[in-house]
Amino acid sequence: MNTSSALAGYQVVQQFKDINGLIAPEPYIIPPNVSYTPGGGFSPVVMTVDMVNGKYITKGACGITPSGDNQDFTLSWSQDANNFWVLSVSVTNTTVWSSAASDRARLRKSFDAFRLQLENLELNQHCLKPGGAYTVWQNLACSLPLAISETLYYRYSFDKTNGYVDLLPGMRLRVESSEYETMSGLAPISSLNGFVPSSVNYYNISRFTDSKGNQRLAFDAFLGNNRAASIPTAAGIASGIIDLQQPNMARRYYRLFYPPQLAPGERPDNAGMWDNVTLIGADTLSDLYAATSSFVSKQSCTAAAAGNQPILCTYFRGRTIVVPEILVGLNSPSTTMGQYVPVGTTLRNLLDIVGNCNFPILTSATNTVTNLWPVFMLKRPYGAIGTGQSFPLVNFILLLNGYFSIDGSNYFAARDVYDLPLGKGDLVALTIT
Repeated sequence: MNTSSALAGYQVVQQFKDINGLIAPEPYIIPPNVSYTPGGGFSPVVMTVDMVNGKYITKGACGITPSGDNQDFTLSWSQDANNFWVLSVSVTNTTVWSSAASDRARLRKSFDAFRLQLENLELNQHCLKPGGAYTVWQNLACSLPLAISETLYYRYSFDKTNGYVDLLPGMRLRVESSEYETMSGLAPISSLNGFVPSSVNYYNISRFTDSKGNQRLAFDAFLGNNRAASIPTAAGIASGIIDLQQPNMARRYYRLFYPPQLAPGERPDNAGMWDNVTLIGADTLSDLYAATSSFVSKQSCTAAAAGNQPILCTYFRGRTIVVPEILVGLNSPSTTMGQYVPVGTTLRNLLDIVGNCNFPILTSATNTVTNLWPVFMLKRPYGAIGTGQSFPLVNFILLLNGYFSIDGSNYFAARDVYDLPLGKGDLVALTIT
């Protein structure tokens, strides 16, 4: 992925003024591959990725043009001075720079459809190398101007309305189990019967390459590469990590679903898949989309398309809760450490770890792009690791007017820039002296 040296990094814009002249209801994050000037200068959104071409790459046959549900994304190829293939993705300008709800919905629908087209380039046309669709997806998610609440969907498919999130390489699952404890069958002691905290376990999501060159997910690098143990157990139930590593359970995609309700702590009456945290595994993105639709609307596990690996639906019993975590960096004058945080953790949440952090949004007489305070710096990876990309700063554009006005109606009271969700690999450096 190439970035102009004139662009300092990411920008988090408190008052994002879109291409239609409207102020967005929440801050936007603008990536390094485009520039933004409030009220104008909406540059085309183009992302490039090097070294992802497959063995059957051809400039004409391996492109993508908007069609069907994808109305906004175009993929093309070129060759650089050394004849290496370079992939480019361009995005319809009017849609991506609009904050209107209808345009945001259209962009999301186009993005999901474009991912299907990417997978086809990798699995069927071999225009992308193994894992290439994933690389393009993740790079593109970091290259779009997005409302800060949208970033988790584009990077992790996190849909809080329907209660699901994708498991990606590098994540860690925190699995918190409960145990049913029977104190007595006689009152009043019987009122103490119920679930109690039992154990906390961690599963590290990793990629492995199978014998056919396909990249699939494992819940542990060792178990994923080891010979899978056959276990005569009830189908669809995960009692522990080994149940997720049985023969024929490796899939390209795993999606984690949360039930809309759980049984109360005193009764073990959540015995079905729909009443528990469930993992759905699929070997194609189209199967995953179909399984998601079926599970959300019908509370059932659907069949895979003809010729595909079966869709797997596996649930955790006994009110077990599973939380996906990502690794971020936290540097201070006294220590440097990696910190696992749940998906959805914001910059403010991380800063709260080191103190009671309350940073006001300042008014600036000029439209400066700057770090608001010399207390910390946030850096975010841009581009694929291993392609010479760096960790540019995440800068913040200040409120342009009105925050300190005597008129109370001008005080800002919605989401602010510190509600930016953290991403995998983010680095927060504290500079307190």
